[in-house]
Amino acid sequence: MKTLLLYLASLTFFLSINISQAQVNSTFSMRRCMILPISDKVEGAVSFQVFQRVEEYLKNGEWCYYKTNSGILNILQSYQPNLDRHLTNPEVLKTVSQKTQAGTLIYVQMNNVAGGVDLAITIFGDNGKDVYFKEKVRINEYDINLISQTIINWLNVYEKTIPYDGRIIGVLGNTFTIDIGRASKVFVGNNLTVRRPVNKKKHPLLKEVVEWESEELGRGQITNVSEFQSSGAMKEYSTRKKLQPGDWVIMEQKLAQDVKNKVQYPELKGYEFGQLGTVTIGGKLGSGSDTTNISSTNRKIGGLLYGIWLNIEAWATRNIWVGGNLQRNLGSYSSETGNTSIDDVSYSQSETKFKIGYKFLPLGFFYGPQIDTYIGYGSYSFDLDTSAADGFGQHSISGILMGVRGSIPLHRLFRGFLKMDFLISPSYEEEVAVYGENLNSATSYQIEFGSNYVYSPQMTVDGSVEITSNKAKFTGGNEFTFNDVSIKGGVSFNF
Repeated sequence: MKTLLLYLASLTFFLSINISQAQVNSTFSMRRCMILPISDKVEGAVSFQVFQRVEEYLKNGEWCYYKTNSGILNILQSYQPNLDRHLTNPEVLKTVSQKTQAGTLIYVQMNNVAGGVDLAITIFGDNGKDVYFKEKVRINEYDINLISQTIINWLNVYEKTIPYDGRIIGVLGNTFTIDIGRASKVFVGNNLTVRRPVNKKKHPLLKEVVEWESEELGRGQITNVSEFQSSGAMKEYSTRKKLQPGDWVIMEQKLAQDVKNKVQYPELKGYEFGQLGTVTIGGKLGSGSDTTNISSTNRKIGGLLYGIWLNIEAWATRNIWVGGNLQRNLGSYSSETGNTSIDDVSYSQSETKFKIGYKFLPLGFFYGPQIDTYIGYGSYSFDLDTSAADGFGQHSISGILMGVRGSIPLHRLFRGFLKMDFLISPSYEEEVAVYGENLNSATSYQIEFGSNYVYSPQMTVDGSVEITSNKAKFTGGNEFTFNDVSIKGGVSFNF
């Protein structure tokens, strides 16, 4: 490791002789990029071709000024047996960034698996620690075109997360110079907004930058353009703060004849977090019981139950969502306490819930801890072989649903959650008269806790324990209670 850093430092004279100390200590633009050597564990047979194709894409692209340095690449390649370890060392990455002045360091990993390759990309910032983008996928064929295109697709997605078009590199009064020009389709007359970064938020476990905060300083216009730089003048200010190198520039409109449509680069708005919702399907297995009290006589039946369930949740904004739960349980109960006129009772139960909720983000970003509160409608329906003497029949409890749900990342791949909801002053109905309509009170609640395993960015594997209780009391002392405890498993898909 020390030898590698020594070699990198020795390149300073002929690679960056004109770099001042201020430049070395500055933050380089995310629109200046470099792709690091790729290792595919087969002596570079495939990685070299993939590297060439991705490098060609970067050289010909408009969003990134490609920064390469054959001297640094050759030194890094000489450490091929331990390349992965060196390329994740923050000090090595910081040194590479300083020598190339690249603020986007693209690190690609390829690991052979049976019949294909595990492909992953990590994009580091110029300090070697910040992770701006991370993805992985398994490709079930060793196709150079497919591998290269997958990386290019990821880079296109990453480009849309860069919160600026250019950065100010010089200021003189109300005029300024920015680090993008004609090569990035900047033209005289373009309107622009200047913003200043004030904070970046990281995922507490993944350490990935997930959100940027900035404040608007004012608006201006491009007055002169060269190939790789432009100058502009401020027209109005939003604050009393003066411009300074490093401030962000967001272009508002392209006026060139060959660019007729308005082009807007995305800012990180409140509802942009990469997903629209989730669909979860799964099964459950547990035990349940029905306890009745008819004419001061207690009876209890119980047994195993199994079921299937479906959850759908869609996010209207970053914080507001709507959802629904459907569940169907079946079982065969037998007598456990008291004498029943029916030895074996066929049991089925349905659960329906519709919810609208608000998601509170304590750390300010979507992939950190979350606390949800929700309100809606809930209904539990119970269908047993009818026996009025035993208190069995077809019952349902329904009403206004209220609940709270919390989740927190436990590990890079695991997230724990706890959910509790209940019905407010629920109503009671029955198909065949068993208890009558003399309802005195009813209660209904459900508790669920478990965790999610992140199998891929689009899918999680879910496991939990669910406890449900429904109880109704009637005038005269009659009552029934349905309880069940189940283990649930399922798969969630993001859309």
